[in-house]
Amino acid sequence: MFSINPRLTPATRLPAALADIALATQWVRTHTREYGVDARRLALLGEGDGGYLANLAAVRGVTVAAVVSLAAWSDLRNQRLPEGLRIFLGDTRIEDASPAMHLSGREPPFLLIHGDADEVTPLDQSVHFQSALQAAGVPCRLLIVEDGAHDLASWAARPWERELVGWLRRVLRRN
Repeated sequence: MFSINPRLTPATRLPAALADIALATQWVRTHTREYGVDARRLALLGEGDGGYLANLAAVRGVTVAAVVSLAAWSDLRNQRLPEGLRIFLGDTRIEDASPAMHLSGREPPFLLIHGDADEVTPLDQSVHFQSALQAAGVPCRLLIVEDGAHDLASWAARPWERELVGWLRRVLRRN
């Protein structure tokens, strides 16, 4: 596992964070032998802002074998966005910043995990994204965590963790 720490607000805006993810992914690819990593089995995983960036990076051309997104935004149109996200977007058009608006059908499989009591990112973001991905022919599974708020620490029941690991094993084994 490699941790990517893209530049975030208030110092930078959206394009810089996507560039950081692309560069970090490329760095991992160039160091696969050194770390014993199979470049065909790279996945992006993120929660909240990190999940949003994983979604956007994958639909904007960062090549990975799978994406796991927890409690993340997917379609920013007609939404009341948190102030931090609005600042992060800067001058970026909402449509350009919405992963659901950039599906080509060539994206990797997605696993979306979202709490049904999320007070920051509405559950319908993942429900809508799953529908959009499936309509584009992209494999997608949605796990809904009962009574799950936006803070993953509040997700008391842990079956979602086993589901996540099992899903990654199945999807990455295919590559």
